[in-house]
Amino acid sequence: MTYSVLLRDPGTGELGVAVQSHFFAVGSQVPWVEAGVGAVATQAVVNLEYGRGGLAAMRQGLSAAEALAKIRADDPLTDLRQVAMLDAQGGIAVHTGPGCIGAVGSRQGENWCVQGNLLDGDAVLDAMADAAQSGGNLADRLLAVLEAGHDAGGDVRGAQAAALIVAGQVDLRVDDSPHPVAELRRLLARSRAAARMMAAIATPGAVLGEPGDSADAALKALAEAREGLGPANAEPDLWRGVVLARDGRAEAARTAFAEAIAVHPPIARLLPRLAEAGILGGHPEKE
Repeated sequence: MTYSVLLRDPGTGELGVAVQSHFFAVGSQVPWVEAGVGAVATQAVVNLEYGRGGLAAMRQGLSAAEALAKIRADDPLTDLRQVAMLDAQGGIAVHTGPGCIGAVGSRQGENWCVQGNLLDGDAVLDAMADAAQSGGNLADRLLAVLEAGHDAGGDVRGAQAAALIVAGQVDLRVDDSPHPVAELRRLLARSRAAARMMAAIATPGAVLGEPGDSADAALKALAEAREGLGPANAEPDLWRGVVLARDGRAEAARTAFAEAIAVHPPIARLLPRLAEAGILGGHPEKE
């Protein structure tokens, strides 16, 4: 009832997993990943112990194949499981029980594997396998694999939920949507924009600490965040105003604050609080 992908970036060692299914909140059950340890997809008749126990076993030094064999040995319903494991060294192990419903199967190569059951047809796995071997950022590759599977027919029952995780970097879930993979793409773009905003806020001297010469770099990141987060999000303009005010550009700061307030009027109540917290030297509107 699901198709999934496990990937490892051989250059960075990053690990990722992504999944799509016509099953509510599939991201709460199928995907498991831990940086420096491994990744697991447990599907068909899901047994969460393959996720918890699989990562625990690989954390203790077992390979993906050894971890999978260990848990299968204690599973009376192994014939109903479909499980894939990828360890931190790139080792892969996949089990598809004979009780899984077709179209069903898996494909694998160096540092990647794809698998699915209740698929529209074998072409889904072939398309996913081709996409898994593309280059680029790990999150983009994971998403490309899901999109390829969806375009080739995906889950024969349709689409409902999806998830995408890159250990320590990205953790996105769509629990209930008629277009979960497309929604993942939107969320991935928003996630990156939010990360740029947080990087700007964390730039030494831009928002916190003693003002320095970092304003222009922070303003550039905030402009990128503003584009990615969209016009309904007032925060990039709020922090742009803070950076400008701390950099002595009072008029430009007032304009930025006004733009933020136009989007979300309660932000006006935040400005004096920022001043009281020492983030602003004084209320910009009183300068």
